[in-house]
Amino acid sequence: MQLKTMKQHDNQDNSASIFILFFILSAITVFSAFVLAFIYSIFPHQNVSDTSVLLPGYVSDLHPKPQEHFVFIILILTIPLSAFLLALTVFNKNKLARKLWPIAYILDSINQRLQKCTPVFIKTKLHKNKPHIIVVGALLLLTLPLLSYLIYFPFLYVHGEVGLSDAMRHLDPEFILVSIRTFVFLSLTFFSVKYWYTRQYLRVHSGLSKCGGYCSLITWIICIAAILLQIGAFRIYNELAITNERKWDVHFDAVIYSIGQVMGGKTLLIDLPSQYGLYPELLRPLFKVINFSVLNLLAFFAVLQSISLLSICWVISRVVHDRLIRFLFAIALLTISYGTYMYILDTASGEPLYYQYFPIRFFWPALSVIAFYGFSKKPTLWNLLLISMVGAVGTIWNLDTGLMIVLAFAGVLVGKWLAVWSSGSDAYRTERRQVCYALLIHFSLFIVICTLMLSYLFLKGHGSINVDWLFKYQKIFYDLGFCLESLPLFPHPWMSVIGVYLMGIIMTARLWVSYPLSKKADLLGFLSLLGLGLFVYYSGRSTNFNLIASCWPALCIVAILADNALRGMRAGLLSHEHVWLPSAVLTIIILLSVPFALGVVKMGQDSISRFKSRNIPANEIVSNELQFIREHSKPGDECVILSAHQGFYYAATKMASPIPGPGFIELLLKVERDHFVDHLAQNKYGCVFVGLDGSAVDLGVDLLQAIKGYNVIAMNSKKSMLYLTSQHLSTSPLEPTGTER
Repeated sequence: MQLKTMKQHDNQDNSASIFILFFILSAITVFSAFVLAFIYSIFPHQNVSDTSVLLPGYVSDLHPKPQEHFVFIILILTIPLSAFLLALTVFNKNKLARKLWPIAYILDSINQRLQKCTPVFIKTKLHKNKPHIIVVGALLLLTLPLLSYLIYFPFLYVHGEVGLSDAMRHLDPEFILVSIRTFVFLSLTFFSVKYWYTRQYLRVHSGLSKCGGYCSLITWIICIAAILLQIGAFRIYNELAITNERKWDVHFDAVIYSIGQVMGGKTLLIDLPSQYGLYPELLRPLFKVINFSVLNLLAFFAVLQSISLLSICWVISRVVHDRLIRFLFAIALLTISYGTYMYILDTASGEPLYYQYFPIRFFWPALSVIAFYGFSKKPTLWNLLLISMVGAVGTIWNLDTGLMIVLAFAGVLVGKWLAVWSSGSDAYRTERRQVCYALLIHFSLFIVICTLMLSYLFLKGHGSINVDWLFKYQKIFYDLGFCLESLPLFPHPWMSVIGVYLMGIIMTARLWVSYPLSKKADLLGFLSLLGLGLFVYYSGRSTNFNLIASCWPALCIVAILADNALRGMRAGLLSHEHVWLPSAVLTIIILLSVPFALGVVKMGQDSISRFKSRNIPANEIVSNELQFIREHSKPGDECVILSAHQGFYYAATKMASPIPGPGFIELLLKVERDHFVDHLAQNKYGCVFVGLDGSAVDLGVDLLQAIKGYNVIAMNSKKSMLYLTSQHLSTSPLEPTGTER
């Protein structure tokens, strides 16, 4: 009993130290951000945004933020490393190893002087109030997300995604009512959860634990059913479901255009760039076996969706023992992924349901979690090759997120080596050597796979690779500031997300100090670094939807930490004050789960209605234009399509563009526009389809001048599209007549 009490005091001291360290690092981060912003402002800078390179219609979308980028890049490169080294310093009791760190030596000196200068009564007070430090720490961790959700959740529900200043101007009775309901719901949920877990702590065993394996089986059944419901409601569509709404005309067209061109025989980086990565080249072998169509493509994306979500849920089920957290985590994950919350709250009327983050940017990071977990449990050569291949293939698939897998895994290996080395024990010499070998193999395999992919493109395309196309859109968006939005500086959920990653890094170092081979520490470290890497995407275009799409690693981390606290309490290693932290975490998870529960009926009804109407065109104009194109072409032709839904039409008709370069939805630069117009005017193509009125495209020039050498052959029945052919290929100019007109 006395030994257990001593262990409880030690763990309580460690918990208080972790929270104190977290708040110190948070304060340092905020202070450093202001200092860096001031330093940047005192030096003159040239305007980095050259508006002359963009099409006129996109100039107003330029919002460069070089100062914010400067501050963010420096902090993202220094704070995580500083937090890790500082945590190693604070918790490592190996004096010799600590003195090897220059920062540790300095901190030790400062700490000794502070200990001498601090009055005895203050030290006694702090020692007695360590439980209160834990409580205050948990409450402060809860404050930002709750404040943010009290502001944003009701406003999203009432008005959709609008800024805080607009929210203040649009205060109406409905908004106030929803805010009050949200506040009451959060308060009742928090104290109910706290009461539930306090009873668990006092009784040691909860009633939920008596159900054994049946609870896990029921959880998996519900999880799989929820994923299928999600897919059936708004993830699988056929070509008849495409409409003129923005959700189909922007992100979906950009995703499918490059796939359609590759299936038509074109090669990425030689014939055209791809905004979201080289994934079409990886999909090409599959759709050479399976018939390529819009329905089959979206069905395959649904398979990727199921695999990615189930992979994350499976890993959490292995490391989180509390069944309530496991179940609610799965539902919360479904809510924040694949645009579910937008669909359920009905704010997606003008938003892209097929937003490119899902599954393009989501699948490989999600798959890397289960691959890393396998390597952490059994660090064999095959598991090492697997996680390294996931990172390399993920980078080829989508550079922005795949590269973060590579860097996160490398960061964990480096951190592991530092933690093992700082222990000062020769017993871990073999582990240090294995980590070095793993790093070498990891980067070697990454280089080999990327080199093989570029070689494949070179041989397939019979031309030189345009390397600039590989980083083209990163330069346009990040350097020029196209469609960027600044990070909110008032209390906002992104601050809580960053705080979770910072806490994850501190906990990783803490666990590695005590247990250098801790598997849970490995996973926390990987999720923290991966989450920071994915956060870079939100830091560029700081919209609420982007934050929700990229914050899932933070959800995994808080679930693991909450479960860890509960297990410590049940084992008698932590005092009952620690119940505040899992209670706060579970309150947030429940809040995220509520929209999905409210939308179950809606998703079920929509799934049934969409299945019944699957053969009915959702938009007569789009359906008529597609039929018109098919009547005047055949699969394998190379025709020019000057119309909205260009990417969809190419993919559905299995044709390709004869003009090299990006599709209209990805065409942002004047030089590319001029290149396209020159090709259209100088080269006479056998078939050209031109959209009219609502189906027309605006490139900032008069396209009629470019097509004046073509004859009009036919017009569709809805009078929204023309079919033209070159005068050199037709015997005489034809006017649209008869039914063709």
